[in-house]
Amino acid sequence: MRIGAVAVAALIGACSRAPADATPEGALDGFLQACEDAPHDPAAAARAYALLAPASRRALELRAQRATAVTGRPVAPEQMLVPGFTPLRFEISKTTTTIAPDGARATVDVFGPDPAAQHAKVPLEREGGSWRVVVPIP
Repeated sequence: MRIGAVAVAALIGACSRAPADATPEGALDGFLQACEDAPHDPAAAARAYALLAPASRRALELRAQRATAVTGRPVAPEQMLVPGFTPLRFEISKTTTTIAPDGARATVDVFGPDPAAQHAKVPLEREGGSWRVVVPIP
């Protein structure tokens, strides 16, 4: 009986855990992990795409429409992400997050082992109750 109670408690704890994209750092981490996994995991590109901000997703949708028109075969927006794409070219050593006073935008400052040379500012936007990564797509 005791084992059953422990199992139920573990399940309840797992269910009540906040999703990773509930924080800017969690959304960025999920996005970077999905980008890293994309070359060997077919579903990873869709996970990365889902963690993009609305304007970034829209830009990829437009590119996918153009690619579909050019190739004559359907191209999904997540297919427009380059496999293995990452906005960071270094290993992460430290992050700090600044959330705008309105709570709708945040910036995660990412630092590598050499903070003077390895520093990136990653903007995020809140979409509903989740955070989304802003990737500028011309």
